[in-house]
Amino acid sequence: VIHILWGEEETLILVSSDLSHYLNYDSAKILDDQTRQSIEEMNVTAIGQDQACGRNAIKGLLTVAKEKGLSAKTADIRNSGDTAGTKMRVVGYGSWYFEKKLEEKVLGKETLTKTADDFIVLYQETMLKAAASAILDALLPIEFQAKPLSSYNSKLKEPRASFVTLNFEGKLRGCIGSIQAFQPLINDIIENAYKAAFEDPRFQKLTLQEIKTRKVELSISILSPQEEVKFSNEVDLLKQIQPAKDGLVLSEGNLHRGVFLPTVWEKINNPRQFINELKLKAGLSQDYWSESIRVWRFSSHMISSQDYSPEKIWRL
Repeated sequence: VIHILWGEEETLILVSSDLSHYLNYDSAKILDDQTRQSIEEMNVTAIGQDQACGRNAIKGLLTVAKEKGLSAKTADIRNSGDTAGTKMRVVGYGSWYFEKKLEEKVLGKETLTKTADDFIVLYQETMLKAAASAILDALLPIEFQAKPLSSYNSKLKEPRASFVTLNFEGKLRGCIGSIQAFQPLINDIIENAYKAAFEDPRFQKLTLQEIKTRKVELSISILSPQEEVKFSNEVDLLKQIQPAKDGLVLSEGNLHRGVFLPTVWEKINNPRQFINELKLKAGLSQDYWSESIRVWRFSSHMISSQDYSPEKIWRL
């Protein structure tokens, strides 16, 4: 039931239950504290029959919350002996709220902590669904009415740059993105999702049959503003590069330009090789160097459909 009702930010789900019943004050505090710990740890199996009359509803909420990457925080816990009546026979009460975990995600040797852009964590499902819809609505023989920009949270309407990547059976299937922010983030995601699926010149157009196999992974990288790296020579540049963190843009004049997202560090963990491969992508030789080369760095926050069921994101 909770899965069916779970919507976007407009949905509030409230589960109500007493905790322990008719123990003395001290015994109730001990048992209710065990329940508190079980809820905070999202430990469904640890909530017994005597700990909450609505334990099944609590367990249902904990199960779904855990799947969605939420953590439980205790707002307050007490019993009727604290508020009214005798302490001989009390009823326990508690209040918890759920929020997105600011968990750590390891990429190669780097640990990225999801704190810089909390709104990305909060609205990652919305962004993934928007990207998937842009692809599906081009494949399905139905007339689609896109959600108006006004219906999205204000943070998603701020100018940001994004890359959308598609993988099929673990192999790259399309990747298109924007290096500079020039339009609302949600629009950028929708446009790049469509282009990654159907306009990446390296690949055939994505098919509905591929999506139905449930083996298509959709990921979105949201880029920070660029910062130019100042260096005196190539050795100085290599010293300043931060492996597993920096995305880089390398430019030589108006004709040569290459971009690597931070995720490239998963395959290339050496700064020298990283720059050499970036030169090749820009159309230069690996040993090329000139004083007119310019480099910008940026970071990115990646979200992936792998964190959700295919039915949730792709409407399958």
